[in-house]
Amino acid sequence: MDRADHLMIICREMEEHGKRNRSKDLLSKVEKLTRNACPAVKVIRAQNGQTVTQTADILERWKEYCESLSENTANETYVHDGAGTK
Repeated sequence: MDRADHLMIICREMEEHGKRNRSKDLLSKVEKLTRNACPAVKVIRAQNGQTVTQTADILERWKEYCESLSENTANETYVHDGAGTK
C-alpha cells in the first residue's frame, strides 16, 4: 500500500466518523494526519571517530562493539558488592 492509498483509507474513515457523529474518533484521525513526523536518524561513530550512516556499516560497527565487550570481560571476574566496584 502506498502513501496515497493510506491517506484515502484515513479520509474514508474520517467521513464515516463524521456521518455517525463520532467526533472523538474523527478528531483522532485528524490529529494522525496533521502531526509532525519524526524521522529516524541512523548515525553512529566508528572506532576511528568517523560518522557511519549506511545500514550495513552500522550493523558491522555494532557487531565490532559487541565483540569488543565480550573480549574485554572474558578474563575478568566481577563481584557485585552494591558499590559498583570490581
